[in-house]
Amino acid sequence: MMKLLAILLVFSLWSQPLSAARESFDAFFAEPAAEFGLPEGLLAAIARVESGLNPWAINIAGRGYQCISREEALARAQAAQAAGRSFDLGIMQINSWWLDKTGLSPEAILDPQANIRFGGWILKQEFERFGNVREAVGAYHSPWPHRAGPYADLVLAVLNQKNRKAAFVPAALKTPQQSRKIRVSETTIANSMKVRKKTYEGYK
Repeated sequence: MMKLLAILLVFSLWSQPLSAARESFDAFFAEPAAEFGLPEGLLAAIARVESGLNPWAINIAGRGYQCISREEALARAQAAQAAGRSFDLGIMQINSWWLDKTGLSPEAILDPQANIRFGGWILKQEFERFGNVREAVGAYHSPWPHRAGPYADLVLAVLNQKNRKAAFVPAALKTPQQSRKIRVSETTIANSMKVRKKTYEGYK
């Protein structure tokens, strides 16, 4: 019954305006966070930075597109795939390298629930590699420290803003960064594509 309700919810998202769809994802973050032992709210914070909670966002070789429909996102992804170009897809911006590695199709990864769960699984792998939140979050974005660090700071600032009553500060932050105030606004999140441009070769 729960699986049927989840499927119906996904199909309803496809037909909703983007602004309404964004408000429907909360339930999709809790289950993979619990399954993979991730801090509460962290997946949602990553999604806000990665895509602005747009399930149809796509980034092709560093250029971001905020698509307004699944059909538009799928067409761009299929064209990029056919051209052999690297792309990040969906609410968690899953890189096409993972699609090649797992055999998943762009159609499958555009399912918001599947996209969020896959993002959680990737983040779990980074936690197992690094053992702390900041490095794991940074590695979700990039293998290069000069890109991973600012990205992780932005994600953690978003997380802290959403959890003001119990701000989350990872133990790994034992530097002046710990006391640095990071202003986070909707403009910052909307422009985060500039922060999260990947060097895709680092994943291969």
